[in-house]
Amino acid sequence: MKSAIKLFLQLTYIGFALARQHITSYVTSLLGSVFWFILLMIPSAMYSGNPEALVVLYLPSYLAMAICMVSISSSVEFLRWYVYDGLTDMYREAGLGVYHYVLSGFVVDASFAFTSFAILASIAGQYAGLSPMWFLRLNPVFIPLVILASLSTEVFFGGLTSVIYTNTRLGGGFHGFLQMAVAISTYTPLWLLPNPFIGFVNPAILLAEVMRAGYGYSTIPGDLLLIISPGLIALYFLVGFALFKAADKTIAKYGLEFRV
Repeated sequence: MKSAIKLFLQLTYIGFALARQHITSYVTSLLGSVFWFILLMIPSAMYSGNPEALVVLYLPSYLAMAICMVSISSSVEFLRWYVYDGLTDMYREAGLGVYHYVLSGFVVDASFAFTSFAILASIAGQYAGLSPMWFLRLNPVFIPLVILASLSTEVFFGGLTSVIYTNTRLGGGFHGFLQMAVAISTYTPLWLLPNPFIGFVNPAILLAEVMRAGYGYSTIPGDLLLIISPGLIALYFLVGFALFKAADKTIAKYGLEFRV
């Protein structure tokens, strides 16, 4: 446990040092998340009779989407653009892989995502007649789950992106389609599914639903989420780690090439 914490702190230090080099990834990813939020929020707002419920239901999906966007972009960045710059080789020579790179940026990624969430929440809150700081009323019981769900979401989609990139011949544009698929599924209300638990195939939905529960607007009861969330988060971590390992195995065997 001590060594894991030490490694996380070391990776976080590296993440802050590298953050300025991939500031464009943060900006484009967050702009993409804002675009999806506006695209889906405006039509819904036109027909909603309860603006407060609409804002509280959609904004957690925005946060989950922002985490996904940054994770996918960071993985592609490490496996695509940094191959040309030689940074990928430097990481691997130090015994670090794409998993370590994605994990190193989590604190910075989450800071950007939560900051943009707070700004959007303040703006959207004006439409719903809420106070500018309404988003701070999140039930503190759910805060640890929100943090862990954010991390597991980043690990899962980072690993998924890595496997797709290293084990297929898809070009650099595939991550845009992946982000689109994740956005649509993340914003789909759970009550529209035949069984709401099907939605948890997407880790971002658990993050959004846990956050909604903290505001008292979840489809699945908050008490039940407190019970099932730790197991689902652990599962997402395990799947994400397995995907990263598969990607690293492919890289070790075949290497990486810079793709336009």
